[in-house]
Amino acid sequence: MTVLWCRDGQLILDGTREERRPFEAADADFLNDQSAAYTRALALPTPAGTLLAIGKVLHDWLDRKDLLA
Repeated sequence: MTVLWCRDGQLILDGTREERRPFEAADADFLNDQSAAYTRALALPTPAGTLLAIGKVLHDWLDRKDLLA
């Protein structure tokens, strides 16, 4: 199982500090926003489309596509 967490502003992936991706306050805010969107989506009668959109946003964030725009 892959474990991802933050310590001292850096992401830790499976116990190894991931230097390629700093974790900043904006990242925490973004993830909190996505978590809230996920919670709201679960209350929808048909959440599949919304959950798919959230997944795409998270995928793009993980791939840092926001830096390419």
